Amino acid sequence: MIKFSEELNLMKKLFKTIKKKWAEYLIEIVVISVGILLAFALNNWNEGRKQENQLNQYRNHLKIELAADIETLEHSERNIERFKKTIINYLDYYNSDKRNIDILVSKMDSIDYGLNAFNTAVYTIEELIFSGFLSSFPEKEKSAILKLRNTHENSEYYEQEQIRQVFSMTYTNELDLLYAMGYAVKEHSSVGGWKYDMNSSRFLLKNNHFAAILGFLDFQASLHHRIKDDTQALLDLLE
Repeated sequence: MIKFSEELNLMKKLFKTIKKKWAEYLIEIVVISVGILLAFALNNWNEGRKQENQLNQYRNHLKIELAADIETLEHSERNIERFKKTIINYLDYYNSDKRNIDILVSKMDSIDYGLNAFNTAVYTIEELIFSGFLSSFPEKEKSAILKLRNTHENSEYYEQEQIRQVFSMTYTNELDLLYAMGYAVKEHSSVGGWKYDMNSSRFLLKNNHFAAILGFLDFQASLHHRIKDDTQALLDLLE
């Protein structure tokens, strides 16, 4: 009984002490809670700053690569126009009423062209997709990035396919491609002969090859224009 009384007195003293120091305990609890919240907030802020810094690094990489692509596409545009000009120069004379065969052949021989596919310098997009960091971009930027990637993939396939077809095309003297594609005003008459006979098979086959090249260059110019538009759109967003 005495022991119970001592325990009861001890509890009473404890409650009195707690009652007296309740404010101090409450302040300590608040300080600890605020400290924990501040630590979480600081950690989140640091993580957010790291993510923003990484986001800006990716943006800077993209801007450099996109600018390089724009420069490449503009160079390609100039080349396409130059290639087309040499063929058009020949066709203008070919379509004229008065033609000298020597001049015509000379213009044919001076035709210069190249079939070069566009190769993008934008490699950061694949890294963003592979790492999953693309989700950190704002929705407009993310959509523009994915649109450009889709344009690259489709354009690469169709451009390579067109080049392959031009190189593998079997030309016949049964069809005048220049006339069929609207590049010539008169249809060719195919007869046996040689290069200096405008009505020879060889002459027609040469013209058919130039028609295929000209058709590809027109297609390529349109394709590169679409790539350039999507590239510039993304670059404008990132700027």
